[in-house]
Amino acid sequence: MNMQVAAAKMSNAFDSSPWVVVRSKPQMERVAEEEMTKRGMTAYCPTYRYEFKHHRNKKWIIREWPLLRGYLFLRADTIDWYKLTRCKAVQAILRSVGGEPIGLAPSVIEEIRARQVAGDFDMLRVHGAVVKAGLPVKVLEGPLAGLESVVETVRNGKAASILVSIFGRQVETTVPLENLGRKG
Repeated sequence: MNMQVAAAKMSNAFDSSPWVVVRSKPQMERVAEEEMTKRGMTAYCPTYRYEFKHHRNKKWIIREWPLLRGYLFLRADTIDWYKLTRCKAVQAILRSVGGEPIGLAPSVIEEIRARQVAGDFDMLRVHGAVVKAGLPVKVLEGPLAGLESVVETVRNGKAASILVSIFGRQVETTVPLENLGRKG
């Protein structure tokens, strides 16, 4: 689903009503969201995009995955308990020790949605044509995986020099472009 379309659909769904956390069956988050939406409830399954190289044809592919595997959110004022029990992909609603559904403030859900639309959770590689000095990046693979940095220089359109902070000092290193991801 297009990020702008998702944002437009969700914009009117976020108001002052609390949200609850729903546990879905394994790998059925999107099915659960669809089932609840078809039954008139407001559900939200945050996602992130991941780019990877296909092992057979070596083409780069972008896939969308649930951000919180096995969990999604349901607006509390739209819950129809009878219809919810009929959703095959829904396993349970997270509850407190007293049995009450655990509520989340709408501001928490709105923050997750805003960060999803901004691409903060995405793991997309940088492409050679758009890489230039000063671009903020994140190392996706290799021994420096997870480190965030800024591109110093680009070499031959295949690698970039970046400065990483290791052991309390800045160290320049060269990383292949395919191992670098965009940083929000």
